[in-house]
Amino acid sequence: MTLTQEPTIASVKGINSSAIEVILTAPSNTKGIVSYETSLTDAGSYPVCSLKASATPLECSFADLVAEREYTVEAVSCMTNAGKKECSVKRSEKIFLNGGIATAWALTAAILVAFSTLV
Repeated sequence: MTLTQEPTIASVKGINSSAIEVILTAPSNTKGIVSYETSLTDAGSYPVCSLKASATPLECSFADLVAEREYTVEAVSCMTNAGKKECSVKRSEKIFLNGGIATAWALTAAILVAFSTLV
């Protein structure tokens, strides 16, 4: 059985100065997917948020985070093969939590480059 495609991290929104909400988009081929898992790395021992594949919307919240800190959000889709859980390659995105605003590094880097060319 072929491993599933990973989900897309559609958005990461700051809920407040110490919490974020991660919204996933399912891959185009969802055959065999039974769940999605989202986690934070570089953040200590935060539990993995596991969602059934049928959940709508596909969103997870993480609380008790430290403001002014970078986190990496990771997401996978998982299937069961012969009773064993197998998950896709991880999709990851770095974010920076700043006073309730979660900023994706890719967007921030593009803005900084554009700004530096204007100066």
